[in-house]
Parts: sequence; structure tokens; C-alpha cells
Amino acid sequence: MAGGSSPGGGRSPNRRWPHPSCTVPTTTPCGGLAPAECRCPTDRGRPTLGPRRRRPAPGLRQLRRRGRGRHQRPRRRRAGMRPSAQRRRRDEVRWEFRPQGKMSAMPSPAPDRDPLAGDQLIKIWFKFVPREGWLPYDTEGLWGVAAGPDTARICNAPFLQDGVAEGDVVRFTMDSDGLRWATGRVEASGNCTVRVLPDPHGPLGPSAKAVYDRLAPFGLGGETFSKELPLVAFTVPASADIPAIKATLLRGKAEGWWSFEAGCATEEWTTA
Repeated sequence: MAGGSSPGGGRSPNRRWPHPSCTVPTTTPCGGLAPAECRCPTDRGRPTLGPRRRRPAPGLRQLRRRGRGRHQRPRRRRAGMRPSAQRRRRDEVRWEFRPQGKMSAMPSPAPDRDPLAGDQLIKIWFKFVPREGWLPYDTEGLWGVAAGPDTARICNAPFLQDGVAEGDVVRFTMDSDGLRWATGRVEASGNCTVRVLPDPHGPLGPSAKAVYDRLAPFGLGGETFSKELPLVAFTVPASADIPAIKATLLRGKAEGWWSFEAGCATEEWTTA
């Protein structure tokens, strides 16, 4: 009678579950044991044609195709957020705690100025939004002379505040700390504010004195921001030779002496 011999020495003429490791020769799976009691290395009580092969572990190519290994958790994303939004969120956090470049300092008050000669001087503060890529200051204090209970005439050429010139009358309010904050200009003086910054790599170098010397023939008064930053703020009165001053400034800019801007310009300056 054809049939394979079992490891126990018996023959099974109707052997449908050949378990090579089973030691009980019988035609029923594992000698009639319940599937839970079967100790054969193959599937318990399952009809097979031989020992079942173990599934090989996923190779490198399969892991790459899946995008992650077995040991890694699947990535979760927040409800209502697209993956691109999540990447932007991670970039913001990385930038906040690990800046990858030079960042500007937090806004702060501009350096205080020395008081001018006089007993009736008061400090008027101006608040503004810092210019991107420029000095990180958001307030500037200018000296002034009281012109009324809530007004003052400015006595400085502003380095940062636009729309104000020396001689203008501004209105202010006082806060709980006793600081006077400007709220607007109530009277224009007709003067202009021009700021000149020498090019450190130009013919004049980083010298504020060289800037004063070039504009000395016009009799302009000005102030220097600091030794490290030779920014000069000039007050151009309405009676000055505005076309000649403007031509000199444009010539110096073309020849690489300096760069300049008009922080407070009148119609005469604009049309000159």
C-alpha cells in the first residue's frame, strides 16, 4: 500500500495531514489532539503539503518602498492640517529656538540725547514701527520747548522719526509714568530733515566730519548719531539754497561718498 512512513514507524494509508514532527501515526491530525494542544512546528490541524516556510524579514528595498521600518511609528498629522502646513509649523518652531541666521535685536528706545542749553526743555517721545533691515529702535526722544499745555516745539533733528523737522510744533499726551508722547504735528516750520550716512568703503570713509566739511558752505546744522554709526541728521531751513544742497547730495551719492534720505521734505525740496 502506497504511502509515506511516519517518524513513529507506522503507515498512514489516508494521510492528509503529513506532520513530519508528529510522533503519533494516525490518519487524524496530531493523533486526535485538539488544535490548541498540537505542538507540531507547522500550522495546527491545517491541511498542508509539508512544513510551512517562515516569511522572510523585509529587505532594504521593501523598507524603502514602505518609507519606514517596523520599529518606527507611523507619522501622525494634526486634524485639519495639511502636510505642507505641518512642515511650515515645524520650520517656525525651528526658527524660533534655533535661528539659522543673523536676526535683528528686539525693538528698544533709541539712545538718549544730551540736553540742550535751556531751562524750559522737555522730552517728547515718538513711537514708530522699526524699518526692516535698519536700526532696531521703535521709539525716539527729542528735546523741545513747551509751546502750550499740551504742545511743544521740537529742538532736534530726528534720526529715526519721519515727518518731523526741527522747529515743528507737535501735540503730546502724558502717560502714568510722566512721559510725553507725541500724537501729531500741529504746526510746520518749513524746515526739512535730511539724513546722510557716509559710505565706509567710499572716498570719505566712515567719517562724519568729512560729511560736515562737504556741506559746510551751506551753513547747515546737524547732529551725529554715534561714533560707531556716523549718521548725520541735518536741518535744512526754508531759507537755504535747496537746489544747490540737493545737487551736492546727489553728486556725492553718484560718486560713492554717501547715501542720503529726506526724513521730512517740503514742497520746495520735492520740486527742486
